[in-house]
Amino acid sequence: MGLQPLLQQVLGSDWENLPPVIRRHYQLPPAEQSLVQGLLEIGYPSYLKPLIWLIHQCGGLIYQRGKDIPTRVVKRQSPETAALCWQRTLHYPDGRQDTFASRMLYSRPHELVEIIGFGFGLKLTVDVEQQTLVYRSNGHLWRCCGFQLSIPDWLVLGSATIIEQPVSEDEFSLDFTIRHPLLGTTYYYRGSFEYGP
Repeated sequence: MGLQPLLQQVLGSDWENLPPVIRRHYQLPPAEQSLVQGLLEIGYPSYLKPLIWLIHQCGGLIYQRGKDIPTRVVKRQSPETAALCWQRTLHYPDGRQDTFASRMLYSRPHELVEIIGFGFGLKLTVDVEQQTLVYRSNGHLWRCCGFQLSIPDWLVLGSATIIEQPVSEDEFSLDFTIRHPLLGTTYYYRGSFEYGP
């Protein structure tokens, strides 16, 4: 697949339908990185705190809820594996910070896998719909010692939808929402991001 950006590999010809501000978000030369900065709102029901804490300990999701949390997102594409590596850092008013790292890997056309810690991950279908980039979860997974276990979304928090939309030439909005068929919205984070220096 050469040195194409990961999302271009996944989207194929639909890559050209992405708005420039979002395409720029993913169009990384190998071994280089990009930075976007913004403010996030994070929320989930209080009764889910133990489960969110456990997922956070495994390297996924952010445990602390809040609004207008300054967030930096650094991305780079590995020249060896073509994985898109994300490092999200949140800075809280009391001086503490938290991180959420993941790797996105090509699976097949219009599908990738996002891996967090301990081999846990999420299968995501990816499409461009009316100038909007849309990810939809298609099951969770756990990889260990060459073995992969598939886990239905409903056995965890539900199905995730990630939407990125252009706001201006240099800004885009992000909405990550998980909904369970019985519990409704179980987790979300959302905000707008601009490109850093």
